[in-house]
Amino acid sequence: TVETGGIHQCELRLPGDNIPLDDVLYFSLRLNQDHHVNTISSDNSPYLDAVFADNPGFVYKNENAGSINYSAFKQKDLIVLQGINGIGSGLVSELSQFIQNGGTALVFPNKNLPYGGLQDLATAFRFSISEQAILGQMRVSAIDAEHPVFKNIFEKNNKQLDLPSVAKCYQIQSGSSNDFMKLANGSAFIKDIGFGKGHLLLCAVALDAG
Repeated sequence: TVETGGIHQCELRLPGDNIPLDDVLYFSLRLNQDHHVNTISSDNSPYLDAVFADNPGFVYKNENAGSINYSAFKQKDLIVLQGINGIGSGLVSELSQFIQNGGTALVFPNKNLPYGGLQDLATAFRFSISEQAILGQMRVSAIDAEHPVFKNIFEKNNKQLDLPSVAKCYQIQSGSSNDFMKLANGSAFIKDIGFGKGHLLLCAVALDAG
C-alpha cells in the first residue's frame, strides 16, 4: 500500500517458471499529494468540518471570515466559502486571482442576505442571482456523472440514486457555465463557471438549514 504522494518507481514480480527474463515488470506510479482545503465562514458551521477534518488525503483549515490569511491562498487546492456575511471586493479580488491561476472555489450563499450575499462575486464572474431565495420543495433530478467532480465515482449509471431535495434555492444564471447538478425545474443546483485556468462552483442552496 502506497500512502505518500509523488512519483514511485515500482516493480511487479511473477516468478514461477524456468525463464526468469520476463518475471519482472517495471513501471512508475504518480500519486497526488494531500489536497489542501480551506473553508471560510462567518459562523463556524460544522458541516464542512465533518467532511474534511481528520479525513486522510486532506490538509484542512477552517477560517473565520473576519481574519482571512490571503497569502496562503496560493498553497490551496480548494477554497470553500460558506454563508459569509457579504463577500467584499477584497476577498473577490483574491479569489479571482486564485481561480485564474488554476484553483477551485466552492461557494454556498448566505440564506439571510439578498442575493445570498454574492453581489460582488456575481459582478466579477459575470453571473446573475435572484435577490430572494425561491420557496418550494424540489429534488435534484440530474447529475453529470462525467463532470470532473463525479468522474470515476460511480461504477454504473444508477437511476435509483437518493439525490438531495431543497426547500428554497437561489436562481443562478450564467452565459458560460456547466450545470452539473440540476433541480427538477431545470435550474442549477451546482453551477461550474470556468475562469482562467480554474473553476468557480456555485451552489444555489445555503449549506445550513433554514
